[in-house]
Amino acid sequence: MYDTGCLVAKTAGAGTGGQISIDAAEIDMRSDSVISSASTGSGDAGSISIDAHNSLSSDHSSITVESTISNGGNIDIQTPTLDMTNSSLIAASISGGSGSGGHIGLKVGSFSLAEGSIIESNTGGAGSAGDISITASGIVAISGKSDKASGLYSTSSGHGSAGSISVQTPLLNIFDSGEISSSASGSGKGGSIDILASDLNMISNAVISSANTGTGDAGNIDLTVTHQLECRNSTITTESTQADGGNITITNIGFIVWLIDSAVTATVGGGPETTGGNVRINSPYVVLKDSQVIANAYEGKGGSIKITAGTYLADWTSTVSASSTRGISGEVDINSPLVDLSGLLSPLPTAFADVTDLLVNDCETRYKHRKASSLVIRGRDALPAQPGDLWPSTVSMQ
Repeated sequence: MYDTGCLVAKTAGAGTGGQISIDAAEIDMRSDSVISSASTGSGDAGSISIDAHNSLSSDHSSITVESTISNGGNIDIQTPTLDMTNSSLIAASISGGSGSGGHIGLKVGSFSLAEGSIIESNTGGAGSAGDISITASGIVAISGKSDKASGLYSTSSGHGSAGSISVQTPLLNIFDSGEISSSASGSGKGGSIDILASDLNMISNAVISSANTGTGDAGNIDLTVTHQLECRNSTITTESTQADGGNITITNIGFIVWLIDSAVTATVGGGPETTGGNVRINSPYVVLKDSQVIANAYEGKGGSIKITAGTYLADWTSTVSASSTRGISGEVDINSPLVDLSGLLSPLPTAFADVTDLLVNDCETRYKHRKASSLVIRGRDALPAQPGDLWPSTVSMQ
């Protein structure tokens, strides 16, 4: 589909919107191409189902389901390769009424979301936003651009709750302002985020967040990795301004959780009845370098932090804190056999040893004092000369 090509199913009355089903070897959408199902009346919006046997690519194009009054339809996509670039969009939304949003489900091999592209479920009414679910057998990569982030978003601006976001993949890379975010700004709750991966890499302003700026609670974040979580200059956070904060759980059954110039935070800014979210980190190795793990509150009770590790290492620029500005501070529990190496390590000497003081060379010593007859230094086969030795020479000295 090229140059604003459109495939649309729409209803404006009480009837249900039509379904869109596409089965093709390859699907290529470019230049504002649109696949859309919408309902502006009391009828539910229709669903969209796409099966691309080889690949689906979208460049500055959109796949959307929208309902203004009733329930939204679902979007289901199955393909070995899904590439979204140049502000492309997949969205399921409801803008009013009490209807619930449809889900977005992707079953893919590899998946790339780049250059300001977005997958989003949202609600502006009393109904909840739909869930987003991604199951990938290959790499999932989410990367932004200089002036606009790319990401997975579930949002609520009304009384309904934001939907949950789940990602299951061997390798999840989030970098260059890529995001996975669930948020609410009304009375609804923030949605949960669940990620299961072998390796999770967050680089250069990557964000995983669940937030609520309204009266509802923030959602929880649950990250499970089977090998490594590396977080560089990035953030994992839950936040609520008026209600309870969400919990953050990081479970690594493989190797290491590595935070470098990064933050894991669960905070609330509400009154004395609010409680900060809890942070749980469980991994064979936990390493913090210039990073923060925080579960704080303003007037309420600070959340608790529990870190369980075979080895826990944190440099002096890192902070682990569960406090409350005006309320009761939370607890910090670090359970590790090895916590502080500062008393076990000593710096290496800055001056190098003179190896000539450590080596004995009788022939050289006698010659320096003019107590030698003659000597030809030829070196040793297959061995280099020692530091400070004389170089091999064919000249005899008398």
